[in-house]
This record gives sequence, structure tokens and C-alpha cells, in this order.
Amino acid sequence: MEKQTIYKPIDCSFYDELELIAMRGSETEIVYLDGEKPVRKRSSIKTLESKGGAEYMVLTDKTEIRLDNLLQIDGKVPPQSC
Repeated sequence: MEKQTIYKPIDCSFYDELELIAMRGSETEIVYLDGEKPVRKRSSIKTLESKGGAEYMVLTDKTEIRLDNLLQIDGKVPPQSC
């Protein structure tokens, strides 16, 4: 089992942008860390949710990405803090 680090909340305005992308339902390019390995994929955001003290992006293919592991969405790098 992979050890999880303490969750670092993402920038509040960037979270709002993610909500808008999810509402649109359009496919987007997402780059995120899976462990220490960057992963790039195209998918739509199904929902954003909180669990276990962290926030996650759930994609339509059921991939769950912890938001502090998000590196880019459509080429935009998330700001560092709220």
C-alpha cells in the first residue's frame, strides 16, 4: 500500500475552474502524479468530491485523482495555495 502524504488544498479559484470544466462535461487533457510518475490522459470530469480529508477529481472512466497531485489541466498549471 502506497503511503499518502498530508493533503495540501488547491487554490480556491482553481477549484472553481475545475467545477466549471466538470459542469461542461467536455473532454480535457489532464496531467497528474500517480505515485512519483506523471500520467497524461484525456477524459471528462464526472465529479469533484471530498473523502478522508482530501479532495478528488473523479473522471468518467472512474479514475480518481487527488487534487494536490494534479499537475496540469488543458495546459494550465494549478496555483499553489488557496
